[in-house]
Amino acid sequence: MAPETPQTPGASSRRGAATPMIASGYPPAMAPTAPAWLPRDVPDFTGRTDEAAAVSTALTRPAGLAPPIVLLAGMAGIGKSALAVHVAHHVAGHYPDGRLYVDLRGAGGDPGSPAAVLGAFLSALGVDPARIPAEEQERAALFRSSIADLRVLILLDDAVDAEQVRPLLPGTGGCAVLITSRNRAFGLPGADVRLLECLTAPEAEQLLTGLIGAERALAEPRALAELARECGRLPLALRIAGSRLVARPAWTVATMVDRLADERRSLRMLKAGGESVEAAFAVSYRQLDQAQRRAFRLCAVPHVPDFGAPLAAAVLRCPEIEAEDLLEGLVDLGLLGTSRPGRYVYHDLMRHYARGIEDSDTAATVARTVTAAVDYLRGAAVAAYERLLPGDMLAGKFTACSAFDREFPDPAEALGWLTREYEGIAGLLCQAADFPDALASAAELAVALAAYLAPSVRWVEIEPTFRALLAAADAADDQAARAWLCYALTQTLNFTQRYDEAEHYGALGEGACAAAGAQCAGLLSCLLLQAADSAISVGAHDRALTAAARVAELAAATDDRTMAAWSRLPLAEAHRGLEQWTEAEAELRAAISGMAALHERRGLATARSSLGDLLYAQGRFAEAELEQQECLIETTGDPALADGEPVFRYRLAQAQLAAGAAARARESALLAVAAAEAVGEDLARSRAYEVLSDALRVLGDTRGANQAAAAATRPVGTPAVGGR
Repeated sequence: MAPETPQTPGASSRRGAATPMIASGYPPAMAPTAPAWLPRDVPDFTGRTDEAAAVSTALTRPAGLAPPIVLLAGMAGIGKSALAVHVAHHVAGHYPDGRLYVDLRGAGGDPGSPAAVLGAFLSALGVDPARIPAEEQERAALFRSSIADLRVLILLDDAVDAEQVRPLLPGTGGCAVLITSRNRAFGLPGADVRLLECLTAPEAEQLLTGLIGAERALAEPRALAELARECGRLPLALRIAGSRLVARPAWTVATMVDRLADERRSLRMLKAGGESVEAAFAVSYRQLDQAQRRAFRLCAVPHVPDFGAPLAAAVLRCPEIEAEDLLEGLVDLGLLGTSRPGRYVYHDLMRHYARGIEDSDTAATVARTVTAAVDYLRGAAVAAYERLLPGDMLAGKFTACSAFDREFPDPAEALGWLTREYEGIAGLLCQAADFPDALASAAELAVALAAYLAPSVRWVEIEPTFRALLAAADAADDQAARAWLCYALTQTLNFTQRYDEAEHYGALGEGACAAAGAQCAGLLSCLLLQAADSAISVGAHDRALTAAARVAELAAATDDRTMAAWSRLPLAEAHRGLEQWTEAEAELRAAISGMAALHERRGLATARSSLGDLLYAQGRFAEAELEQQECLIETTGDPALADGEPVFRYRLAQAQLAAGAAARARESALLAVAAAEAVGEDLARSRAYEVLSDALRVLGDTRGANQAAAAATRPVGTPAVGGR
C-alpha cells in the first residue's frame, strides 16, 4: 500500500488555494477548513491486503489530466464499504483539501439525488449557499470549478450506476474518486473496476479470531474453520457470527456452527446489532423486476453447485437466450456469481435466502421446478450416453424426451459434459427422491449416468442415492422407476463385486418390468444380462446360460440385433465356465460379427478381448495376442472405453509372455499398470503387476520382479471392467 503523505499547511498543500476561497465569497480569514467526512475506519480490518494495496496505488498515482476513479463492486455483505473507507483513511494524507463522503443509497428504493449531494459538497467546500444554483448541471459545473485546483478524495458509497455518479466526478487530475456498488455492470468509462470476492479461508478465520479472541479460537480450530465455511466467508456474516459469539460466552464455536448448519434458520442466526445478512440481501432483491425475482427464486431450487443457461431455461420454461439475459442481470446486480464463462453459481447464504423468501413459490411450483431440472438433465445425459455408447444394449430404450433437443458432436464432448455436470446430477438425484413426479426421469438419469461412472469408478459414491430413489419409487408405487433403479443398483453391485445382492435386485427389477408392461419392455433384457453377469461371477454357469438364452429368445422375437449381439457375450462366458470351448468360441465370433455390424466399439472390444482370453486358456497364444492387439486398436484414444484398456493390456501381456516374448510382455504390462492407475482400476492393476513380475523374472530382473509382485498384493478395491 502506498505510504501516507502528511498534510502540510499553506500553499504547499494546495495549488492555487486562494481561488476557491475568493469564489466562495468568504474573506481568506474566514475560509472553511478542509472537509473530513470519511466514516470511522474499522479498527480490526482484516484481509484484503492485495486489494487494498492495488486500490491505494491507483488512488495515489501521480496526477494526470484525468482523476483516478476506482470502482469496488460485489454482492451485498462482501465488504465493499469497509474496504473503501479503510483505503480512503490510508491515503487521506494525499488529499489535504478534503475527503468527501456520501451514501448514495443505490441498493435501496430511494437513491440519493446527485443535485442534493452536489449542494452538500459545495457547501462543505465553502461556496456561499446563496451562490449554489438550483439546476443539477449548473451545480456540477460549479463543483468541478471549485475543486479544479484542489486535491480532494471523493468516496461515493453504494452507487446505483454511472448515471448517478457522473455529475459528482471532478474534471481535473488532482482529485480522486472511490466508488462502491453492488452493480457489476456499472458502465463508467475509465474506471478501474475491482470485483470483490469472498475472503480466503485463512482471512475468514483470522477475522473470526480477531472478533472472538485467540484463546477461544485456538480451543476449537476445526469448528472455527467450519464456521467460516458456514458463513460462506462473507465478511458481513462473519462479523455478525463473531458478534453473537462474543455476546454469548457460554456458547462454543461448535454451537454456532450447529445452528448455522440448519438452512431453515441460518439467516435468522446472522442478525445482530441492527445488522442482518437477510436484510442486506433483501435490499438487492427489491431492485429486481418480476421476471428477475422469479428467476432468482426458481433457479435456486435445484440442488446443483452451478448451472448453465440451458438448465435455467428448462426451469423457467423460456427460451435459452431469455434465460441467459435474466441470469446475466442477476450477476450484474450481485445476486448471482459466475464460476466460469456460461456457468452461474449462488453464494450459499444467497441460495438460502432465495429459497426462504416469504413470497416464494408454492410447493407445487417447487415440485415442477425440480421435475423440470431432472427432465432436462435426463435428456442431456441420455444424449451423452448414446453418443458415447451408440450400440450399447440400452441405446434406444430410454423414454423419448423433448427437454433436451441437441446432439453432442463427438464422444469427447459428451464425456466432458457428464464430467462437468456429475456433481449437479448427483445432488439433483438426491433431491428428486422427495418429489414423486420427478422419479421416472430421475431413474433413467441414474442409469444414463453409467456412461460416466464406468470409467471413473464412482459407483460406491453414488450408490446411497440410487437406494434412496428406489425407496421413494417403492413408496410411490412407481413400477417403471423401480425397474430402472433396480437396473442401476444391479449394475452398481456387479461392478463392485457384490454379486448375490446384485441378483436380488435383478429379480426385483424383472418383477417391476412385468408390472410396468410395455413401458419397460426393452429394459427386461438388460436386467437379464446383468443377472447372467452376476451368475457367471459366482460360478453359476447353468443359471447364467438360462438368463442369457432368454435374452437371445426375446431379441429374436423382436428382431433386436443389438440385444442379440450382447446376449452372445454371457452365453460365451457360461459355455466357457462349463468347459464347452467350441460353443464359447462360436458365440464370441458371432458377437464380434454382430458388434461390428452395429459399429458398437465397446462390445466389439469386449468380445475380442474375451476371445483372446479364451484362446489363451486353450494354449493358442499367438492367436490370443493377435485378438488382444485388435482389441486395443478398437479402444485406444476413446475416452468412453478407457475403463476397459487396463484389462485388454494385461491380457495382451499374458499372451505375449506365454508366447515367449517376455520383453514385449514387460512393456505391455507397464502400459496396463499405467492405464489401471489412470482410471483407479485396482484389480486390473494387480493382475498387470503379476504379469510384469513374471516377465521381469524371465528377463533375469529378480529385484524388479519382487517389487512388482509386492505391488500386486496391494488391497483390491474394484473389479476389472470392460463388460456392461
